[in-house]
Amino acid sequence: MRESIQRKYSLIRYYYTQLTQMSLGNNTYYTLYKPMFFEFPNDKLAFEDIANNVMIGSALKTSVNAKSLTANTTDFYFPAGTWCSLFTPVGSCIYSDAG
Repeated sequence: MRESIQRKYSLIRYYYTQLTQMSLGNNTYYTLYKPMFFEFPNDKLAFEDIANNVMIGSALKTSVNAKSLTANTTDFYFPAGTWCSLFTPVGSCIYSDAG
């Protein structure tokens, strides 16, 4: 429980930064929690499985296993680029060339 609370509070700065950037937009509508294809509109695979591949702001991807309550693992799509886990040791990055 303590670890979950610490993770939550460690992301507050990111949330506030994203919300501030959204509020300063020039009459453009943004959303903080959105399907991945909003950030990667030219990636055809970003339109697949939108319930499990979600962006929070422009740089944080969250993946939710919404298909099974009993499964501990599942596969998720990562567009081309470098993706690093926030909750594992430093250097836990994957380099995706998909897209």
